[in-house]
Amino acid sequence: MTETIRRYLLIVFFLVTLVLFGVFTAFSLHINGVLEEQLRERGRAFFNEIVLVRQWVAKHGGVFVRERPGVESNPFLEHIHGLDATLTSGNGVRYVMRNPALVTAEVSELAALKGIFQFHMTSLSPLNPGNTPDSIEREALEAFRTGLKEFIHFERDTKRATLRQPPMAQTSYRYIAPLPVEAECMRCHTEYEVGDIRGALSITIPVDDVIDKMRTSHLLLIISGSGVILIMIILLLSASFPFLRRVNDRYHITESLFQESRTKYLSLFDNATDPIFVVEPDEDCTGCRLREVNRSLCQLLQLPREELLELHLSRFVCKESREALRTTFHHLLAHPDEPVLLNARLKRTDETCIDVEIHAHIVEYKNQRFIMATARDIRERLRLDEERRYQEQMLIQQSKMAAMGEMLNNIAHQWRQPLTGLSLMLQDLRKNARKGVCNAQEVEAVTEQGVAAINFLSQTINDFRMFLRPSKEKMLFDLDQTIMHVIPFIRPNIQSHGIQLRFSPDGKPKRTYGYPNELKQVVINILTNAKDAIIEARHNQQADLIGIIEITCEEHENHWKIIISNDGAAIPPHLHEKIFDNFYSTKGSENGTGIGLYMSRTIIEKHMGGKLWVRNHNNRVEFIIELIQGNAL
Repeated sequence: MTETIRRYLLIVFFLVTLVLFGVFTAFSLHINGVLEEQLRERGRAFFNEIVLVRQWVAKHGGVFVRERPGVESNPFLEHIHGLDATLTSGNGVRYVMRNPALVTAEVSELAALKGIFQFHMTSLSPLNPGNTPDSIEREALEAFRTGLKEFIHFERDTKRATLRQPPMAQTSYRYIAPLPVEAECMRCHTEYEVGDIRGALSITIPVDDVIDKMRTSHLLLIISGSGVILIMIILLLSASFPFLRRVNDRYHITESLFQESRTKYLSLFDNATDPIFVVEPDEDCTGCRLREVNRSLCQLLQLPREELLELHLSRFVCKESREALRTTFHHLLAHPDEPVLLNARLKRTDETCIDVEIHAHIVEYKNQRFIMATARDIRERLRLDEERRYQEQMLIQQSKMAAMGEMLNNIAHQWRQPLTGLSLMLQDLRKNARKGVCNAQEVEAVTEQGVAAINFLSQTINDFRMFLRPSKEKMLFDLDQTIMHVIPFIRPNIQSHGIQLRFSPDGKPKRTYGYPNELKQVVINILTNAKDAIIEARHNQQADLIGIIEITCEEHENHWKIIISNDGAAIPPHLHEKIFDNFYSTKGSENGTGIGLYMSRTIIEKHMGGKLWVRNHNNRVEFIIELIQGNAL
């Protein structure tokens, strides 16, 4: 048989033996309790018999017995006031009085001579020195003052013999109970009160025969119990061998399956593509020690497994990532049901750092908690993200360049009037100069108007340059002011097509967080699309369309809504998301690039954390830009 089966048998036999031993022990204790209760009842019976005798003697005021050698008058009774302790009959026979205490003492001596039991009257303040209590009786008398009703004590030492009292047995049972003062006792004890506990009756019962019987019972119980246990073990052995044989077979099968599963697990763990490590955390996660690593981690860190297992986690984590990793693991220990994910940098032997994404969770093994973590190399992903961000920035700039045609057209509309005015002023000045009617005041006025026109043109160029410059960092800015900067660029071109552009800010600050120049680009893209939609609607079936573009800015719970609406051609519902796809345009390849609305959504949703969407509402097309309020960040 295997070691497991033998251990199992030993456990079963031990449990069976323990149960049977418990049963027999309980039975033995029960027998002891029954014998002890019988001794208590015997003591009570003796006590009640003696009390009845005492009550009978006290009721009759004592009894007189014939005086003879050994039965003399008690000197203590003779000194009691008003009590005649001796009587002489008419024929000259003397009789001496016996009160309850003397009767109790003489009956006790007689019982002791017979070897039945012995009892003794005692008190803490006895009239008779023979009633002085021993140490056990004194302890009982003191306890009776606290309300105890009876006192039990086993005496196992041999008691010294006296002339009137033979030696007691080796083991005796002491039963002591209080004797309350009764009305009949007042004849001898006038200083007492009825009900007082002034004394007690101590009964000593020899129990050697009882102890012998108890030992005999225990011996028989041990013999019978041992026999029963032996029989039970034999029966269990005969019944258990087939069962244990099946258990042994199943154990070998289970062990084989376990070893197979363990081999598969270790193979998967060690051959996993991602680096995996198991750490044993300390209290504050400052010195987490590695307990297991796989081959991928060894290859990533360029260290053998044996050396890694001798290091603390902090030894191969770059300095800038240690505190974040410690804080994350500490949080994981406090919330073991919440796996964590964080980016960190691991350090190789050559001090180069590797960007990884660590996914960690708690595992328990043998009542101990460990942290199992997977570290995925994300250097390529970060490179692609950086490249994607660069491409998005390029697309944004490309979108700006695509809008430059519109912007240059807008600038041309803005410059046409001041350039025409400047040209006319110069022609008038030259004409007057030729006629000789030009004066200094006229030259001064023309010069001021010309400088104002030139300043306007210069400011337009500066605003255009600011629009083309990309925003490098997020900042707090006001939405109304940003939109107001856009209006001068786009309004002349829109108005040239007979389209009204309405925007009436309420003067209240509307601050948000993001890139103001990029938002200007989004507004220009949407306004340009709105203008084209109105022109398209006029060409198709609404030649008399007024053409109105309206910009409103609404405040909601924690965000702003910029609504740019127009009364141009409606957008079919199935195209509400499609128009934001890259390189998709409803204007055709000749009139549209398909990147304007795509980049607008990218700027609003990815770069500024907002939302851009479109809807048909009240016979108007509404582009809605949602941005978080600055005070809600």
